[in-house]
Amino acid sequence: MNMNRDPNNTINEVNEVWDEIDNERLNMSHKEYRFNKVNEILEKHKSNKNDVLYDIENKYGEIFNIYEAVYHIVVDLAQKIDKESFEIKKTYIYDTIIHIHARACQVALEILCLLRNGFADAAFARCRTLWELVIYSNFINTYGEGIAQSILGASKTG
Repeated sequence: MNMNRDPNNTINEVNEVWDEIDNERLNMSHKEYRFNKVNEILEKHKSNKNDVLYDIENKYGEIFNIYEAVYHIVVDLAQKIDKESFEIKKTYIYDTIIHIHARACQVALEILCLLRNGFADAAFARCRTLWELVIYSNFINTYGEGIAQSILGASKTG
């Protein structure tokens, strides 16, 4: 911030912009004016956003692609396991883990989306959610059918 700036000059600049806005508004409806101003503001900031996204993709794109490939491998393996075990009697543990796995897949894609768009803090929060799902699955696997049945029953009631 320039502390040596002449306040009168700033006031004059603000007045000029205000006059320009007033003149523009006289020539169009309020709705048209708002639409034009919104588009003007968005266009002005869109290039900055695109630059940031380009930099992120340029720096981390290969890592993102590896992450996405691993995601697809996990989903493909899960589908294969599900098809192979279709003949096997389903258990509460199996059903519960399938639900948690589906949720984990969704969270994994959310993490990728957030990272690709520059929201690292939000992606980190989703990573904690993914970790909680892993702990949850481990707990169910450790304590067996009874706990899985309770959890599955509770998830279907609310």
